[in-house]
Formats: sequence, structure tokens, C-alpha cells
Amino acid sequence: MRMLLITGMVFLSLGCEALLEQTSPLEGTFFIEDGWIAFETQNFDTADKHFSTAISQNETDSLILFQSHVGLGWTKLYKGREVLETDAQGFIHYSGIQFKIAQSIMSAMEGNMMYDTIPEFILNKIDLNAGLSYQNAYMARLLSLNGTLWESANSTLSDSINQMIFESISYSENLAEDFIFRHDSSLVFHDIVLLRVENYILLGDLTSATTHYNEMDKTTFSFEISEECSVPITEEKIIECTCILINHGDCPFGN
Repeated sequence: MRMLLITGMVFLSLGCEALLEQTSPLEGTFFIEDGWIAFETQNFDTADKHFSTAISQNETDSLILFQSHVGLGWTKLYKGREVLETDAQGFIHYSGIQFKIAQSIMSAMEGNMMYDTIPEFILNKIDLNAGLSYQNAYMARLLSLNGTLWESANSTLSDSINQMIFESISYSENLAEDFIFRHDSSLVFHDIVLLRVENYILLGDLTSATTHYNEMDKTTFSFEISEECSVPITEEKIIECTCILINHGDCPFGN
């Protein structure tokens, strides 16, 4: 009888440990789901807490960590956009840190073929590429608009801005034409292409900007586009027409 009791206690102990191992990733998944629910209702502070908790409680689960850092990156990106951030060391900057961590985790995971069949890994790779494209573009604009930094006349700064723009373009090219951001359905493929056009304009490459502009499907926009900007355009019209599309049909700078 005593032996049966001891055996039962050992079995129960092992069972509890196994249960803890199984529930830890599950709890992480719950925090991630709650994070995206908060994100989609624009409750970014709550989303930040949920994703951060998922990270702190799952230090060894690569898939949970990958998804959490992607979510936290997008949350900080949208928080920066919400407050019209001008601080180059604020939310947009920390968004980039989260995306880079996620990218590092993803690179390690790609060596394991098991992950290539997991839907959440595949979908978060798409979310990460879109996030990196936007974050690099926003960060480049923040730095270029920061008067204090430009007063330093630091050529290295200019090079770093250009590098961010090139990276934004590169990440955007990893997205398919049917791209729709899962957690904000207003962010679709033509927004990615338009961002790419803006980037080429900032680089002074009007030829590439015009090429990508003309490849963009203008019928997918939710507002009316004037005929002169809805047909194939030349380099002479690229800045004006891009301004019109960015500002939902009405460029504030006039003709």
C-alpha cells in the first residue's frame, strides 16, 4: 500500500510538471491573442502590456517570442503614429528594436523545417516584413525632419537615412499583391506600393518612383482619384500625384 502511495505521488508530480510545460506556451498564446484584440481596438497601452507579458513569461519558446515581438513592434509603431511622434528616440525607435529582435528569432527558426508548416510562423513573417518596411520609412522621415540632427551636418547621418529607405523598399518587396494586414484591414498592398513610391522620391529616383506608381492599381483606393493621376503618368507628375494619393485625393500643397 505504501509503495502504491509513493508511486502515485511520483506520477502526480511528473504529471504536474508536464502540465506546466504544456500550459506555459498556451498562456503565451492567450496573451498574444489579447494583445491583438487590444491593438485592433486601438488600446495600444493594453496591447503593449499583453505582448510584454507574453515575452517575459515565455523566455524559451521561440514561436511565442517571435509572435510577441512582432506584436509589440506593431503596437509601438501605431502608438508613435497615434501621437504624431517627432522624437527620434521614442515609440518608432523602440518599434524597430522589437522588429529586429523578432527578425533575429525568425532567422534562427528558419533553420528548423518544422516551423515552415506552422501557419502562425508564416503569417507573422508577413507581418514582420510589412512592419519593417513601415518602421524604416517612418524612422528615416523622423531623422530627416529632426533639425538638431541635420544642423550637425553629419554625412554619416545622411547615409543612415538612405540605408533605412533602401531597407524599407527591400522589405516591401517581400509582400504579395494580395497583402492585407491581418490586424488593420485598412492597410493593404497599394499602401505598401505607395510607401515604396514615396521612398524612391526621397532618394531622388523619380524614374523608379514613376514606374512603381504606374504599376499600382488605382481602383483599389477608397477615394476618387483625378483622371490625370489615375492614368500612367510621367516623372513631371510623380510628386504631385503621389501627394494626392497620400492625402486621400487632395494634396494640401496645391498644383
